[in-house]
Amino acid sequence: YWSHLLGHEGEGSVYRVLQELGWATSLIAGCTVRGPGYMLFTVGINLTEGGVDHIKDILHIVFTYVHNIAAAGPQEWVWEEERAMAETMFQNRQKSAPYEFA
Repeated sequence: YWSHLLGHEGEGSVYRVLQELGWATSLIAGCTVRGPGYMLFTVGINLTEGGVDHIKDILHIVFTYVHNIAAAGPQEWVWEEERAMAETMFQNRQKSAPYEFA
């Protein structure tokens, strides 16, 4: 849920705001496994040279977005979008040989 929203690239997203300001060229958000029972959620942003001069502003934008997501609570449209994407991926998956399921 969080990685979907923070990694979103559409209008009003963190990435779109930073890109329009000329401060970022990419953004990725998600969990990485660090060990048994231990995961770390990270947001990685590739900054432009101009973005490096605005790190505090960028952190403010990211944490304001996180606060707004938390304050709004779970949103049904996010789950619907995730469901639709998963269904599309399932319908368009490469066919596997039967022996791969054994």
